[in-house]
Amino acid sequence: MKQRYDTHSDFADRLELAMTDKSIKQSPTVLANLFNLKFVGGSITPHTARNWLLGKSLPTQDKLVLLAKILDTSSEYL
Repeated sequence: MKQRYDTHSDFADRLELAMTDKSIKQSPTVLANLFNLKFVGGSITPHTARNWLLGKSLPTQDKLVLLAKILDTSSEYL
């Protein structure tokens, strides 16, 4: 179980760094709004973005790819 937590935590750290590099406020609402402007599928809630930022959950592959594009990084990095 610890390994899964570390993966989630590492993702959250890289997400925070990528947002900082793009001068995006560390806010679940800001992240959700930016994401929803570009995502073709169903929207995410600020609660979902909060879970990503806290390392409580990981985005699905399609969401990860878009998130990386928004942040000018690669999905592999995130």
